Amino acid sequence: MSNTNNFYPLFRAEPIQEAQKYISSKDSQKKGELKRYLESLKYKDMLIIQSSRSLWEQLLSDPNPLFRRQLCMQAYKITQPQITHNVAGSRRTGFALINKTEHPGNLYTFILAIMFNVPWQIIVEKEPVEYSFKEYTEYYLDGSAKRISIEALYKEKDRVGRNITGYVIADAQRLLEQAGPLTTGRWVTTYPEMDYFEFHLSSEPVLHKAKIKEILNAFPFATHLVTTYTPFRSERSLWVMGPKPGKHQEYQQILMELEYRELTIIREI
Repeated sequence: MSNTNNFYPLFRAEPIQEAQKYISSKDSQKKGELKRYLESLKYKDMLIIQSSRSLWEQLLSDPNPLFRRQLCMQAYKITQPQITHNVAGSRRTGFALINKTEHPGNLYTFILAIMFNVPWQIIVEKEPVEYSFKEYTEYYLDGSAKRISIEALYKEKDRVGRNITGYVIADAQRLLEQAGPLTTGRWVTTYPEMDYFEFHLSSEPVLHKAKIKEILNAFPFATHLVTTYTPFRSERSLWVMGPKPGKHQEYQQILMELEYRELTIIREI
């Protein structure tokens, strides 16, 4: 193991510790300092925090929905112009959705929920109703996600560009036995090192050789399949994942972090 890998556990300890302090702190001044620290973190630090499902969900249960949105924006390396593009609004609209608007309209709320991979009530409600987490309601409002077939999904990657877009897939069972008759998913292309398509499945997918070959045919860029938790949901997320061109070394660093992620299995393909 290289010296870099030896030091990595020490490097990743700080954001986890500070997030834990924020959650447990009762001192308003200290909590304010920790909040500013968390709001300044880079996406790789947020990925470290997400290694603990409990810690990430506790942060996203903060009483302030605007703070939750800020954390999610950083976690997925999303910019306000990208959000503006997704909601087809003005720059002012993109800024307000993250910094000012406590209760945006349903369409904006649902688009943000898809981008941030959380149930829609996490975006707007101080006390979200957990029962609502069971349904992927945000994907089914006209305009919030696109209905599509498996065959067309990979062609969408270029259209998405550096952004996050949601889909309702009518024939996902052709590719994944655990898929439902309508399966939701997202292209996530905002990271500089990697792209992935995320399927939401009712259980851990069965990935035998023939099925992996079919997945590669549908997503030829992919080098890894990652099954992991979906925040606040019982479903499993399947990431069909690969490096951006010229970013193989940086991509390996992301894989190294995903090894620490709870409830996660990484398969090279």
